Amino acid sequence: MDLPRYYLFGARPVKIVGTENGGMEILAYNWQTTEFETAPDDYLPRARIGHGTDDTRVSEAYFEQYVQELREKKKHVEK
Repeated sequence: MDLPRYYLFGARPVKIVGTENGGMEILAYNWQTTEFETAPDDYLPRARIGHGTDDTRVSEAYFEQYVQELREKKKHVEK
């Protein structure tokens, strides 16, 4: 699998990145902290074969823009 990969599972941004030891780590966006945290491995099958119309692989540029928009919305809600 070529890494990194970027997905939207529903509205949640999830990225799969390589690790130093040649493995991979699945990181999901935390709605509360707006940071990425280690996610359950159940996202991996969804990334490989897709499990629904809401599972979408996106470009890094789109992913980064989407995450930035989520963080900006969170800032405005907290004010």
